[in-house]
Amino acid sequence: MVFVNYGGGQYWFFQHAPWNGLTVADFVMPWFVFIIGTSVVLAFSSLRRKGTTRLQMLRKLTWRSTVLIVIGFCFINYSPRDGLLSWSWARIPGVLQRLGFTYLVLGLMETFSAETDIPLQEHRWWRPLQEVVLFWPQWVFIILLETLWICLTFLMPVPGCPIGYLGAGGIGDGGLYPNCTGGAAGYIDRWLMGDNIYRYPTCKELYRTTQPFDPEGVLGTINSVVMGFAGMQAGKIFLFYRKRDSSILPRFLVWATLLLFALFTGEREGPSAPRLGTHHCSDGGTSGGRREVFTAIQEQETSHSETPR
Repeated sequence: MVFVNYGGGQYWFFQHAPWNGLTVADFVMPWFVFIIGTSVVLAFSSLRRKGTTRLQMLRKLTWRSTVLIVIGFCFINYSPRDGLLSWSWARIPGVLQRLGFTYLVLGLMETFSAETDIPLQEHRWWRPLQEVVLFWPQWVFIILLETLWICLTFLMPVPGCPIGYLGAGGIGDGGLYPNCTGGAAGYIDRWLMGDNIYRYPTCKELYRTTQPFDPEGVLGTINSVVMGFAGMQAGKIFLFYRKRDSSILPRFLVWATLLLFALFTGEREGPSAPRLGTHHCSDGGTSGGRREVFTAIQEQETSHSETPR
């Protein structure tokens, strides 16, 4: 992430796509969010085993999230050259703020979830989906959250813009919608935070946009939570099937296939827009794929270590 933020060695694939398309740089942040979700499951499971109460977990979660959000706000708004912080040019959203809020939501989900162990030996009709069925409240919440994102993105009327607009505005789309940068996502951020969002988005130079647009905005944060939840699912698989390594790899393959299928299905409907934070399916698929390789290597090393000499 640091390498990408400081130019990425001037390689084009380490530069963020101006709007449509995906580069390696566009995967870095979502991969990080995915790992956060996995870490939340493993960390909170460890806290439960140590006898940590729910109130203690809430205190730890709230403190860490608050510190991360405050550091992010101070970091992006501090500039000795421009003088003391002024609300007229301050930026409210940011990467650390988004990570902090995502961690808070994922942590709350895990804190208030039932302490459930997957019954590996029980044979029930829903056994192939047991890690989903046993945590159905979390899935209901995530489905409702993503439904909210879909409704706001594609059904919310935005003044002067077509319904469901996902373009960059400016001179894009033949200059028909110059003030529609980001569609509903940009409109909601400007309505909630005014001009206190990112004034120099990646699309500004190429599309000559005039509206501020923040890639770490409200709707994009919803998808960060969904991306982190995919990481939580990976953590659950690692945790509950740790004594049955042969079950881990097939499940990661299935989840990666489903996420990639969702990605390619969405691509047929229209271009991807990473600046809107809509690429969580591709990131989940690739993250899951990397874990499949890692798990396979682990199993291979284990088999070698168990071979008598």
